[in-house]
Amino acid sequence: MRVAVFCIACVASVPVAAQAACPTADNLRKGAIVFTVDGEAEVHTRAPNGVVTVLSEPDAEGVAVRSILAHGVHVLQLADLIDGVVDHQTVWRFAFTLPQDQLPTPTPNATWQVGSTAYIDGTAEDEKIQHTWGPLGQYTIGACTYAAIPVRADYDGEEYDHVEEMIYFSDLGTAILTSYSDVEGRESYTYTDIRAR
Repeated sequence: MRVAVFCIACVASVPVAAQAACPTADNLRKGAIVFTVDGEAEVHTRAPNGVVTVLSEPDAEGVAVRSILAHGVHVLQLADLIDGVVDHQTVWRFAFTLPQDQLPTPTPNATWQVGSTAYIDGTAEDEKIQHTWGPLGQYTIGACTYAAIPVRADYDGEEYDHVEEMIYFSDLGTAILTSYSDVEGRESYTYTDIRAR
């Protein structure tokens, strides 16, 4: 099985023919990129303003999860889709203390923090978010290797705290979620393939 690997100072090169078939930023702008995570697919598409929509593969009951994120790392909205239709009772919206067009892309070896309010079903919860961006390295999924920055996002909410770890692909303009941690434990996600749709 091919798995994802992060490397800060990789010396082994990927064969040119294999790398040439890998998705590029144009695939994300003009169409979509499909990541395979733990045997299931998630589709990334990006709007001209840098907003990325990530749609999971529907489960056996026809439920998919849609995430809308600025630059693939700042969550703007979460929702379940049932047979392709948004379930409005599951919609989370997130309003930041900065305008959306000022939310930054990750840069190597830096930290960034912001306030946010999460809204769902008529309720609101304030939270503080801190991003820690690691060194620029390389991340390999299957036969494809990309420039990448590890991202840790700490969410400190009024009622719920959690940590998300991601890999941000600077050349693609999107990110993948590699782990999610809260008081109940940590869940990790393994990516095995990437392709253009």
